[in-house]
Amino acid sequence: MSDSKATQETEVAQGLALGALMLRVDKVSGKKTTLEYAFRVAWRDWPDAERYPAIKTGPTYDDVFRVMDKSMRPPRNRLVHWESQWPYIPARLVDWDDQDLADVINEHIPAAHWADLVQVWLSHNRVGILPKLAH
Repeated sequence: MSDSKATQETEVAQGLALGALMLRVDKVSGKKTTLEYAFRVAWRDWPDAERYPAIKTGPTYDDVFRVMDKSMRPPRNRLVHWESQWPYIPARLVDWDDQDLADVINEHIPAAHWADLVQVWLSHNRVGILPKLAH
């Protein structure tokens, strides 16, 4: 993988925000340890996780909230991002088609894959604010 850790983290934060928006998730909140565990399970089974070796998930260290926190810095060219922290609120800067946004994040990962990751993450153990609609 030639992408830097920062690039990988940015892509994952944006992808999670895109997936949440696609599923009409208003916010992500709940018990942090439960959400971290649920993300670990979802990430382990997500077929595109291998593209992001810099993202750590495990019993001693989980990157999910640190990565989401970093995406709140001035978004500049971040077309999708997280606007606040606890609860985390996904946002988009432009009204583009979901797939067009996904192509900007990483042209090799379809928008539906990001939505699938978020769906599994927030559905596992019924954590967070569950999506109102599936894609």
